[in-house]
Amino acid sequence: MMSTRYYSLPLYPFILFIVALPSLSFFSSAHSMEKGTTYKSPQNAQSAQIGEFTLKLDAESLQNAQDAAFKGLKTMLLQLVKTDTLDERHAKDLGLEPNDFVALTSSIGNHQILGDAIRVFHVRLKDLRDFAPGQAERNLLIDTQQLLFPVKIGNDDKFSIAVQSVPRKNEPLEHQARAISWRPTKWGLPNLTRRLSTQQKCSKDRRLDAKEYSLVSIPALNRNFLGYQDNGEIKLIPLTSGQDCMTGAALSVKDVFLGLIEEAKKVGDSPR
Repeated sequence: MMSTRYYSLPLYPFILFIVALPSLSFFSSAHSMEKGTTYKSPQNAQSAQIGEFTLKLDAESLQNAQDAAFKGLKTMLLQLVKTDTLDERHAKDLGLEPNDFVALTSSIGNHQILGDAIRVFHVRLKDLRDFAPGQAERNLLIDTQQLLFPVKIGNDDKFSIAVQSVPRKNEPLEHQARAISWRPTKWGLPNLTRRLSTQQKCSKDRRLDAKEYSLVSIPALNRNFLGYQDNGEIKLIPLTSGQDCMTGAALSVKDVFLGLIEEAKKVGDSPR
């Protein structure tokens, strides 16, 4: 049982600093791989197929996204504490120890606790079933208009805060990824966040020329991949339980999709 004495003291200045923050929810854990691994886009989110895999946000838009994620982190910390008592179930789901919670609350004014933004793409089951050699694999990637920001405690990425773009009115759909307005939506995904972090470090150790990374998720198959662009080709690294650095683990997106067609045809339409 966690004792409240670990976090009562640093929490007070943090509470005084927060005014009128938005509500957030924990990532859904209704699946078999792990708590907080896959999730659905918000029901009212507008998504678009993409022509570009890289994230092209101007400096102002990216700063606004970071500010929204930071605001979401503050809200999350408030939601974890009720009547000066830690919500132990959700804290445990995040993999937080008492000292981790103290570190978070004492670092609430430091934006460096947020890692680099990770763009989120989904692949629909129907599109995967219908995929065939010769088709453009990029057309299967659905831009969810979401960014994940890993939350760092020390040198470790513990969990993530998600933000959703709020498109400008009358903005063409293909330009909505550049919207300058963002709102925090969800928090969680500790296991997936650690796996993303591990594979990013592995990629950098192999000196891959990847300037940014994305999460490519196939919710219906409960599959997740770290994605990056290598000389114009999209590569995917599977994110599986207990995975360490694996030399040559990156596959072309086309090979991944072709290899999953039969599995996609055998499963039902509901996420596993």
